[in-house]
Amino acid sequence: MGEIYLHKNKTEEARQFSQKAIMFNPEEEEYWSMIFEHFDYLKNRSKEQSELDPFTGYFRYEGAELVVSHTEHNNHHMSKALNQSNVFLYPVSDSAFISYNGFFKNVVARDKQNRITKYTASQRNIPEPATVWKEDALILNAWELLTTNRDKEALSAFRMACEQHPDHQYLAPFIRHLEFKQSPGYASLAPVFDTYPGTYDGQQIYYEGDQLYYKNNRGSFYRLLPLAADHFIVPKNDFQLFFIQENGDLSGIKILSAKGNESFYPRSN
Repeated sequence: MGEIYLHKNKTEEARQFSQKAIMFNPEEEEYWSMIFEHFDYLKNRSKEQSELDPFTGYFRYEGAELVVSHTEHNNHHMSKALNQSNVFLYPVSDSAFISYNGFFKNVVARDKQNRITKYTASQRNIPEPATVWKEDALILNAWELLTTNRDKEALSAFRMACEQHPDHQYLAPFIRHLEFKQSPGYASLAPVFDTYPGTYDGQQIYYEGDQLYYKNNRGSFYRLLPLAADHFIVPKNDFQLFFIQENGDLSGIKILSAKGNESFYPRSN
């Protein structure tokens, strides 16, 4: 109900409703009281601040394929992740936004040109915050070219994206991949790649057409992009995969997470 008041620009009524809600639910005060910071921000901000554009556009979670769109809806900021309900977010400062119940909090970061490059997303039921990167038309085009195997165009697009967005360091490995794939000796590696399909302690490596995929024991599958003959990355995810040789034989695969955790899976067949 308090959020309805807020959307009707009845800030004082929204404040009073929130105060009563906390009185009847004191265990929620830590989170529900965060909206008072928004009320204070509305009261104290200058005319220039009120005319700032909201951080709209498409954002992608680091190490995941989760995309979030941020739009303006009836003069309020709305966030919507793919296949999830929308959430309204309210500014508590020039760089921080919260949901009405304090469940979500986003803190944006800007580059030297004052452009929003990313935000840190905190969620009440998840202990560690996530980094969510803004992806403009240049970056989205690079992903599309990579997905459709237009390698020369993709390489040019990723180089341009990295030049325009130097903070987006997660894009750099895809330049390495595209340079490697277009190097003179790449075609001669096909017989090496052909030895990789198989089962690795419940994990699977397989071809679909001429593309290698990795499928874990939970059924999730990922496209593998080589950085070297035995070293692969996965688009929009934060792990790397290595094929391990011992005494000239393929012994298994190693999964390396972004945090440096390693898992080895011996070859089963």
